[in-house]
Amino acid sequence: MKFFLAFVLGMTLAGSSFAGAQDCRSILTNNFEKSSVIYTVNLDELEITAPVADKMGQAVQILRHIVSQQGCTRADISFGRGSEGLAKSKCSMITPDRTASLGCYVESNLGYFFVHWDMGHSANVIFNQWD
Repeated sequence: MKFFLAFVLGMTLAGSSFAGAQDCRSILTNNFEKSSVIYTVNLDELEITAPVADKMGQAVQILRHIVSQQGCTRADISFGRGSEGLAKSKCSMITPDRTASLGCYVESNLGYFFVHWDMGHSANVIFNQWD
């Protein structure tokens, strides 16, 4: 009986987690009308706690901010999982020795993001849902 109750509880939690992520994906894509969405974040309005050198940490904080601002919960997004298992995320310069070309590719359970910092006080983010 305990096993059965634990199984039912586990399935309920797993189902609600999937529903939450599905709802969040719907929110981010305007009810699935768009497969890609662009956001601009004013960094002066956001408290970044990750060190300056930790661009991936900063990118994740920016993405969590966007998801929260759109009405999703912290539990709706996981940066450890992508569409094909473990997420593969990376920050790098597109053009060597050009710091302005630095950007991050970040996978999540909802889709993947490109994060780029401009020369001012903004970060530009492109969200793409998984097919």
